[in-house]
Order: sequence, then C-alpha cells, then structure tokens
Amino acid sequence: MKKKTLQLIWLMIWIAAIVLVQLLMPAHVAAQGSAPDYERARKLKARYESAAIDIAGAATWIGNTNRFWYRKLSKGMNEFFIFDTQTLQKQPAFDQTN
Repeated sequence: MKKKTLQLIWLMIWIAAIVLVQLLMPAHVAAQGSAPDYERARKLKARYESAAIDIAGAATWIGNTNRFWYRKLSKGMNEFFIFDTQTLQKQPAFDQTN
C-alpha cells in the first residue's frame, strides 16, 4: 500500500475513536448526580417517609412454621412484627421502645 493510503486509514481510525469517546463520555458523565442532587433526594426521602403511615414491607417466612415477620414503616420509623397465620395473631417482633 502507498504511504499516503496508510496515513489516511490511520487518520480515519483516530477520528472514529475520538467520535466514539465523545459519544460515550457525556452519557457516563451525565448519569452521575451532583452533591446538591443527592441532598435534594435525601430531603425528599425524609419528607415522604415521614408522611407514610403504616406501609408494610414484604413478608419473610420463619423457617417451616406458620409464622412470618415483616417491617412496617410508620411515621418515618420502622416497626417489626411477627404474624401467626394459624391464630391470626400479630405481635411486635421485639421491644421497640428505643
């Protein structure tokens, strides 16, 4: 191949690489939130959690028993309960007065 043809091929490869980097870089950079974004998210989370009343989480069965435990979000605090499906009784999982 002629020297000029090889130079043109390398130039095209470099241009393609630069364009590819330029296309991919902004997507990665834009995905990263700034410190004010994270602070707003924390405040919004706190506001919604304090407004949420009696939101039950997913149930987790306790071994091969007829009981399961779950977390309930109430006024920004987590409460944990055990529910017995045989007796239909609910009770606190532990002392949560702290």
